[in-house]
Amino acid sequence: MEISINESYKIDYSHEKIGLAVVFLSEMKSDSPETKKALLEDYEDFKKLFADMRFDVKSYSGEMKFSTVVENLEAVLEEIQRNPLISCFICMFIGHGGPGFINTADGKLDIHENILSKFMPQDCLKGKPKIFIFQTCRGTRHNFDSLACSGTLTVPTVLNPEGSDMLLCYASWQGFVSYCVNTKGKGTCYLQELHSMLRKFADGTNHLIDILTVLNRQVSSSPIMNSQRTDYFYQMPSFESSLRKKLFLLVDQRMPETAPTGDRGDSGDFQSSQLNVNV
Repeated sequence: MEISINESYKIDYSHEKIGLAVVFLSEMKSDSPETKKALLEDYEDFKKLFADMRFDVKSYSGEMKFSTVVENLEAVLEEIQRNPLISCFICMFIGHGGPGFINTADGKLDIHENILSKFMPQDCLKGKPKIFIFQTCRGTRHNFDSLACSGTLTVPTVLNPEGSDMLLCYASWQGFVSYCVNTKGKGTCYLQELHSMLRKFADGTNHLIDILTVLNRQVSSSPIMNSQRTDYFYQMPSFESSLRKKLFLLVDQRMPETAPTGDRGDSGDFQSSQLNVNV
């Protein structure tokens, strides 16, 4: 069988919407005002970004109980089943969690059992990219430093085993916390850096895995000052991929307010932002 390294997912831009993106903001009573503000900023920014990427956007927020989140996920499934022609699905969770789970107001939502297992068997999503992004802790360990001191060969196949065509994006490495503070400004360090890079590089020419690889470098090299100002903390994002083709997404550049500075020529025509992954 012939092996191709350049095969990519078909994203049908002939439709008004290329797919469905759902954003969950799971709030906690214990959240500080600063944490609430940062998470809400991420939530609002990504709803707008996904809309500009021509996704139909669904959003859920609040101090949601386990049963409420499950009901909302079921509603998302029904929406997908009503529109089997979607090219791509994105699901983002913003909030708190631990190794393998998301916190709800009254319990824990298992990532694999309660989330991924709902979407893997769906016939209308088989062979299509399914992207899951988690802005939550994955443990209690910290990366800190004292102030004193991918391309994968693709084998074309008609089989669509469960677990294929998935992309899981985590704000931190397994076992470590993710931070709600952002030394650079609003939102969280991970999601705001992701937001910036998608705005700049999701132009239909840069493979999403390349963007995420550079994102890993950017976030991990950006120290976060702790509240006592005695240490710098670091955050190492990660992603797991069972994508079998390259994935190129596009932020809608027809809207002037969505184009980052330097991405348009004097004529107003869109110009590609080349992503250098060899730095």
